[in-house]
Amino acid sequence: EVLRPELHIHAGIEEEARRIVAAARDGARGLKVNKSLGFAIRDADGARVPIDDRRLDPIWRTAAALGLPVLIHSADPPAFFLRADRRNERYEELVQNPDWARPPGRYPSFATLMAERERLLARHAQMIVVGAHVGSNEEDLAYAASMLDRFPNYYVDISSRVAALGRQPYSAYRFMLQYQDRIVFGSDGGFGLHPTENWTPERFFRSYIEFLETRNEYIEYPLWGMLNQGRWRVHGIGLPREVLEKLYSTNARRILPTAADVQQRLAALR
Repeated sequence: EVLRPELHIHAGIEEEARRIVAAARDGARGLKVNKSLGFAIRDADGARVPIDDRRLDPIWRTAAALGLPVLIHSADPPAFFLRADRRNERYEELVQNPDWARPPGRYPSFATLMAERERLLARHAQMIVVGAHVGSNEEDLAYAASMLDRFPNYYVDISSRVAALGRQPYSAYRFMLQYQDRIVFGSDGGFGLHPTENWTPERFFRSYIEFLETRNEYIEYPLWGMLNQGRWRVHGIGLPREVLEKLYSTNARRILPTAADVQQRLAALR
């Protein structure tokens, strides 16, 4: 993560930039920005620090100068920003995990978080940004597509979003084909795997493969029934082999710098 929650913004940004340089020197090839930046981190005056806060610019400029892609988790599913009642299709999930709710007053709105990310991408066009979880736009692929159209430095991953993508299989298939050079595979690392639920790593990754590589209908999404994401089923999209290769491997190799490239950029910084 770029920022520790207890870090005072005024005093720590240059220090954080130096830490990124040191991490790159030690072999780091990218950054991960947790959603606490934008949601929860506050400055010394107690004000929320948005992701496009200009005081953070030294961090983004350092990442761009080193060629390090930045994976940003910008928001949560839109349902988490709605009232947790019987009208919310993620009600069961929110009751099980009440701290996942994002009520107004305590958290910025979903629209606010999206606008802040847009401003960040526009101001730092030389920095490669990967929007985690389809950029938090898995339920609005038209908006996700508009972001990819507007910002050539923007990519998305699909981690933990098969539940949403697989219930709109025609739209998801078209989206994956059109932006096949801008999407990378992500799994969320098997978050929530539990042996008592019989969700082994093999079953977990097999469910990703079934969604991406087959046209099977009405199948389980990863961790189905355990996270209670509505308990619906999904449909496979059967991507072409050349698209799968880009999703699994080629796109990530293209945006991740080589060790030699990072060393050359470090020398230029000095």
